[in-house]
Amino acid sequence: MNDEAKSTKPKPFVFVLMPFDPTFDDIYKFGIKGSAEQAGAFAERVDEQIFSEGILERVFNQINKADVIVADMTARNPNVFYEVGYAHALDKIVLLLTQNVDDIPFDLQHHQHIVYEGSIDKLRKELTPRLHWAIKESNKRSVTTQHEFEIRLNDVLVRPLQKESPLVLRFRPGGIESLNVTVRNITIEVSPPISYVYLLVRHDSPLSIFHFGRNGERFPLQLINAPDDTTNDFTKLYRLKVEVPSLPPGAFEMFSIGIRANATPDIGDGDSEMILRLHTPQGALDHKFQVLFSRSGEL
Repeated sequence: MNDEAKSTKPKPFVFVLMPFDPTFDDIYKFGIKGSAEQAGAFAERVDEQIFSEGILERVFNQINKADVIVADMTARNPNVFYEVGYAHALDKIVLLLTQNVDDIPFDLQHHQHIVYEGSIDKLRKELTPRLHWAIKESNKRSVTTQHEFEIRLNDVLVRPLQKESPLVLRFRPGGIESLNVTVRNITIEVSPPISYVYLLVRHDSPLSIFHFGRNGERFPLQLINAPDDTTNDFTKLYRLKVEVPSLPPGAFEMFSIGIRANATPDIGDGDSEMILRLHTPQGALDHKFQVLFSRSGEL
């Protein structure tokens, strides 16, 4: 039994827009559905589904749900044209098919389209690899949409899992410096709430972490042993006393963390890598950054 047969992961969903005409039955069953199966996906038309809402409402629902849209533009069916417009408005990946290139409107000809000239064999040969690409692209977009927060630390942009320019904090002996965090939603959807925020530091880090109260009070945070799945040697974990609410598009939330270089004789100038971890309903987002510190304040 191969791995695909063993897998219980849902297959990608390809929603098909085309005229409900018996002359298209073989095109749909053997051409489009066959290509979807070869690409590891499943394809459906709305007339195969059981539902209680109106058909147009159902079509819109399925377009929203689908990973990829396949639309047969043959004969310029007005319903198909309308539904394709809706899918494009949602920024869905739409693969256009036609038996005659003249059926693709001029303003859509720059989109991917297949002219299969009534040949099911030609359709499958060209559609299958494009579905493979479209499914991978849809997965990338899905991750981006779900996780796209812009994180700034003291106004320095930090991207997930990428080391940017070091964040420079200058420490006085025993002093506490502020790390100001801005979380901005840069998608077109309302973001999920973030109830769990952690700061992970390396096992040999000389830094202590503090929470700032509403009136500027400083409270040391309890150090927790990091879980076994923590990357590399980031074994010190602090749970921050902050929550980020659901944010409308473009909105942001801010909070501050206090950082202190412990006053030990062997700690001078140096640096320490950290990870800011945000837990969303879709998973954990890790933003790695580096702090440079100078006990003399001369960085």
